[in-house]
Amino acid sequence: MNVGTLAEPNLEKILELQPDLIVSAKVRHEALYSQLSKIAPTIFSVSTGPTWKENVVFLGEALGKKAKAEELVKAYEDRAAKVGAEILAKKPDATYSLIRFTGGDTARLYSSNSFIGEIMADMNIPRPKDQPDSDKEIFVPLSAEQILQGDAGLVMVSAFTPAGAEGDKARAQQEAFQSNPLWQRLQGEVKNVDDATFLASVSIQGAHAVITELANHYGVDPQLP
Repeated sequence: MNVGTLAEPNLEKILELQPDLIVSAKVRHEALYSQLSKIAPTIFSVSTGPTWKENVVFLGEALGKKAKAEELVKAYEDRAAKVGAEILAKKPDATYSLIRFTGGDTARLYSSNSFIGEIMADMNIPRPKDQPDSDKEIFVPLSAEQILQGDAGLVMVSAFTPAGAEGDKARAQQEAFQSNPLWQRLQGEVKNVDDATFLASVSIQGAHAVITELANHYGVDPQLP
């Protein structure tokens, strides 16, 4: 059942589901805690992207299945390392970046301190040396004139395009950036990726989907169970 967007969850629809537990994050829904907690017991992690593995264990503990959650995280880490090793064996100089369009004045170059950053670190695939990074924020803003700072061996590109004006702004921003002559000077391979999977999923299922897509892209064994 669709219960609205991340930014605007539909409380009436959540109530209709009669949940036993509501799980979210302070960074997303702290302002709604009092309303959500009236529907069902509600727990929040602090953040999402860079702490996604800790959040899996947090949820497992809340459900009385901490050991199972830790097992799932370990299996993911083992798979990430194996697929990453195969990619690097085939392409030893592999590097990555992820540029996202959300409709603002600047594009977002996702940092090591993000969902995709954690996955790529677990795969041991590095960012280019001296590329702008942050250990506090999940992305570094890049203007159209700075876009070459986002270059890498593989430049993953996504856009947040929900229906309506917000999505229209992101599409217009992407078109403006990619029509800039500097975009044509990117030397890396540009690959469009699904925003919902590579950015918004922040989950163990999403991480596995990212690994599978990258394995297929590089033509290596995806190490599926």
